[in-house]
Amino acid sequence: MNEEVLAIKASLRRARSYVREKKVTEAVQELKFILSNDPKNFTAYFMMAQIYFASKKYDSAEKFCQQAIIVNPRDVRPWIILGNIYIARQQYDLAVMQLPLGIALDAANYQLKYLLGYSYAKKKEYEKAKELLNKALEIQPQNVQAQKALEVVEKAQEQEAQGQPLQ
Repeated sequence: MNEEVLAIKASLRRARSYVREKKVTEAVQELKFILSNDPKNFTAYFMMAQIYFASKKYDSAEKFCQQAIIVNPRDVRPWIILGNIYIARQQYDLAVMQLPLGIALDAANYQLKYLLGYSYAKKKEYEKAKELLNKALEIQPQNVQAQKALEVVEKAQEQEAQGQPLQ
């Protein structure tokens, strides 16, 4: 193993340690070092996306998710962060356009199905929301988030059918 590879691995270990210690600035510095030496390092892009998402810097998080997807188009994890970004920004149209691409990579991913179902619910497309939330619950039956979202969707659908104002 050459020195550059060893330096990148050491830097990645330090970055992970900094993240655990909540030393965000130091973690970002290590990850930038990695990317300057290895611009195809999926882990560094993904960790940057996680850090920026946690910091509510959604534009930066989205950029790093997109780079992670380019570097490793088969990994579904950046799609989960993207779904959460779209929901945080209330970009439900974008979520329903983009999240099926992540689901196509992993049809058994309950998080993506939940995020897509939630987005459909916010768009008041209740049948699609129910279908996806039920699929998420088939995969992970104890998911409280999906259970609550499904209850809200069913109640909203019922109120809409009775001509009542939605609460």
